Amino acid sequence: MNLLFCSIKSASFFAYIDPGTGGMFIGGSLWVFIVMFFSVIGAFFLKYFYKPIKKGLLSLWKRVKGKE
Repeated sequence: MNLLFCSIKSASFFAYIDPGTGGMFIGGSLWVFIVMFFSVIGAFFLKYFYKPIKKGLLSLWKRVKGKE
């Protein structure tokens, strides 16, 4: 009720947006694109390099298991 009375009584309004608010807006929406970018890079490496890495690790594992 008090807020309504103050808004009716005052003739003009002033707003202040501090510099941190712009960073909040940019940072809030920018991190989505950063995560998307690294996800695409990760998916690319996983798609094209998964089989060679898996093959190399399996051959290394077989050599280690064979020496025991």
